[in-house]
Amino acid sequence: MNDIAPSLPLVSVVVATYELATFLPETIISIFSQSYPCIEIIIIDDGSTDNTREIIKPFLTPSSFFKYSGKPEVTTLYHYQQNRGIANARNLGAKLSQGEFIIFLDADDYLLPYAIQSMVNHFNQSSSNVALVYTDMIALIEPKHQTSLRQGKALSAKPDAFLELISYNPLIPSTTMIRSHIFKSLNGFDENFELSEDYELWFRILLHYDFSKLAIPAVTHRFHTNQVTQKKAGRIRKVVDLVCLKYFYSIPFRQLYSSMDDMVFVQFIDSWVDKILKRGTPPLDTGLEMLSYLQNIVWSSQRQKKIDLIQHQIPSFLKTHFNSTLRISEKDKEMIRINNRV
Repeated sequence: MNDIAPSLPLVSVVVATYELATFLPETIISIFSQSYPCIEIIIIDDGSTDNTREIIKPFLTPSSFFKYSGKPEVTTLYHYQQNRGIANARNLGAKLSQGEFIIFLDADDYLLPYAIQSMVNHFNQSSSNVALVYTDMIALIEPKHQTSLRQGKALSAKPDAFLELISYNPLIPSTTMIRSHIFKSLNGFDENFELSEDYELWFRILLHYDFSKLAIPAVTHRFHTNQVTQKKAGRIRKVVDLVCLKYFYSIPFRQLYSSMDDMVFVQFIDSWVDKILKRGTPPLDTGLEMLSYLQNIVWSSQRQKKIDLIQHQIPSFLKTHFNSTLRISEKDKEMIRINNRV
């Protein structure tokens, strides 16, 4: 396998799929069509009941890769399992992989031809502490087939990156390439998270390593009505809230910003909490937890007034100014405090 260029690192493209047979051919062909030659493809069928198996079968023959790429064969593995969720399927794909780098490509997305080559080159120019490279993307809106460039804001260096990742998430799995040994050393995706398992992983990686953005679109990300993010948006928001709260508790703010005097530190952190609250996710009760947590680090009378206002005054104020509702229970909060696995 991969005798063509033994000096190049192998890249494993893991495609976890469930009931997405319609989009799979375009996804697989986009991997076959890469300019980079050292690739293995691992398709994990997470219990699909559509015609996924029949759709994939022609792509598993040695001639199929040459047909679409004009290059010699690469390994393409197909594995079917009973439905266990996206985190489990991706973890299985990573376990079966042999590459130095992994891309978790969604089964309804597709790579642009230069994607893998560009990300490998970027890794080669980066520090060994960079665990993850991420890119911009082309958004494809179905069914009208409208496209637009989505350029996410690059995360700053740590420690600001922690607050930025709580405030917004510029990454999706399809736009990322991860060092395989680091992914595996962190035990992969947390399978306790049915949704937003990728967001939780980003925090866990960032606690120990760095991210680096490659400011080019490398992936086309499809938006459609059958997407999990569309069908389960409300549940995803709650999981995102729990992830944010979990890692907010994990970040030693005062230690990380030890060069700031107390007044500057208070103003700096409060400005970030305001951004987080006004974003609408995390919801208001998570925001209150964050404010209360900060009060225990450095007390602020202005912050206390804000806490009192949110806790005791009219709900319409909350809805108008924070565009949010209470979603997280005391049980959820206690679970995060006790089971803060990082």
